[in-house]
Amino acid sequence: MIDTIMLVLSGASLALLVAAAVVALIRMSIGPTNMDRIAASDVVTGILLAAIAAYVILTKDDTTLPVMLALGMVGFAGPVAMARFLQDDRAVEEQPEEPTRPQTEVEDTVAGGAITQDTTEHPEHEVIDPTHPADEGGPR
Repeated sequence: MIDTIMLVLSGASLALLVAAAVVALIRMSIGPTNMDRIAASDVVTGILLAAIAAYVILTKDDTTLPVMLALGMVGFAGPVAMARFLQDDRAVEEQPEEPTRPQTEVEDTVAGGAITQDTTEHPEHEVIDPTHPADEGGPR
């Protein structure tokens, strides 16, 4: 009687594991983002661990326990590493650009070239170009 119950429960759990694996594999192939694919691969790893655990329970064979341990460690480390990689990649892409302030160009009469001076923060320190006719009267 107990063997029959174990067989029925094992068959039901196997059917649910297969259904979950199919859904996770579909999500892995369709997933719109890489994060969805990583999450689906983690779910598939968990389903595989549960299937091995069910096999251990049915056969009472504990030789696969080291395999479960190794699969559990790799199953944890893989998605975590990929998620960190993708997070770092997004951080590089989403860095805001340095805001640019409007700048004014004033001619340098000594060197003959153009000097760029920022006058947005302190307009009272505006540079006066003595060669420009509008600047002859002093500060504006």
